[in-house]
Amino acid sequence: MMSTRESSLAAAEPAKLVPALEVGALSVTYDALVAVDALDFVAGEASITGVVGPNGSGKTSFLNAVTGAVPYQAKSFSVFGNDLKNASPEAMFRTGMSRTFQNLLLVDPLSVAENVAVGTKVDKSAGLLGSLVRSPRSRKERKERAVKVDAALELVGISEYREEIVSRLPYGIRRRVEVARALASEPKIMLLDEPTAGLGPDESLEFASLMRSLVDHLGLSVVVVEHDMAVVRLACDHVYVLFQGALLASGQPIDVLADEQVRSVYLGEFENGAS
Repeated sequence: MMSTRESSLAAAEPAKLVPALEVGALSVTYDALVAVDALDFVAGEASITGVVGPNGSGKTSFLNAVTGAVPYQAKSFSVFGNDLKNASPEAMFRTGMSRTFQNLLLVDPLSVAENVAVGTKVDKSAGLLGSLVRSPRSRKERKERAVKVDAALELVGISEYREEIVSRLPYGIRRRVEVARALASEPKIMLLDEPTAGLGPDESLEFASLMRSLVDHLGLSVVVVEHDMAVVRLACDHVYVLFQGALLASGQPIDVLADEQVRSVYLGEFENGAS
């Protein structure tokens, strides 16, 4: 059995060489618990990079670290070449980063369009007074927001639900609302945390195709934490496997997911429908 440090898979480089996100020796600790252990990670530009591993392997802790949600230690941290080591979450998102969460964080009483509008970046120089008196600048801002909302809804294929109250919609549609909200900020890189959680097999594959379409047509860079191996195979250009906080292997999905050690840590998940 190969060691985690000697694995040729672990040494593999992403197919896309231009780094959208690059971190060196990133670690996350909670008191005495090491959640992520000195991880080197590169996500290529205009590609989908998957992060997989059993429960408790450090996937979400990694995602929380690279979005500034939890403290971390790292030798290096850059987004599109911008040094963001120890930067605030606000600084990270100003570089063009957006994120979705494993648990939906939608505002249930609001419409789909209103939820997506939360993600838009608009000119705030009109100020509160300008909004109250409906100044020309404020009216322009509202129009710009509406255009961004409509574009995001069209990209994820849910324009017909624009005025629907989000809490009344099927779960799969609500997942797309969350992605549309992330797209409304016009990101360069999106980080998705278990986006197919709670979806059926067909919906999951449709979501994989959606991710692939966003990358291929918009040039987005995507980092996705994912549990569904079929989605990883279909959508990802490169995949990292974490185990107990450390890198177990990385490379192209077809190679990594066929590796015996990778398969062994999943304890049969590849054979019980997750394949």
